[in-house]
Amino acid sequence: MVEDKFYFEREEFSDQESEFSFPFDEELIEEILNYKKSGKVLDLGCGEGGISLALAEKGFEVTSVDISDTAIKAIKDEAEKRDIQINAICADLDNYKIEENYDLIICMGTLHFVEEFKELVKAVKEHTNEQGINVLDVLTGKEFFNEGEIKKIYSDWRVEDYESHKEDFGIMNYLLAVKN
Repeated sequence: MVEDKFYFEREEFSDQESEFSFPFDEELIEEILNYKKSGKVLDLGCGEGGISLALAEKGFEVTSVDISDTAIKAIKDEAEKRDIQINAICADLDNYKIEENYDLIICMGTLHFVEEFKELVKAVKEHTNEQGINVLDVLTGKEFFNEGEIKKIYSDWRVEDYESHKEDFGIMNYLLAVKN
């Protein structure tokens, strides 16, 4: 069962009282910068876009994709305020086709909203440049990835960081891998 992909748009982003704060994990940005200082980034399921904005401010060429029209509009507005460039696209990841290659592809807490999530991971891997990085945080469970499965999928890459962590809604597997 795929999670309700319109949950955030309906319950949080479109709320007139809701303000976007563009949160991001500073440790994640630092970890990424240990491997890449610049390049093309694809942030799939970017949500409020905090990671995208932080990387664009560091000089990365960023494309952000999310199903929420409200979030994409907020990201575009914030990028303009910060005087940075972000290609922000409103699209359903079930239909989105990755057409270019990237140095860094991020997919944090999004794949459980995608019907063919394993096919999307395959496309993510295929559209990553040599020595490029994939950063994923995936839900494990009966309908999703098995515990450790994402690490096995990346066994042909150099897995630099992998951990499981418990969230209110289940166990997530975090992975950062470099394409050999």
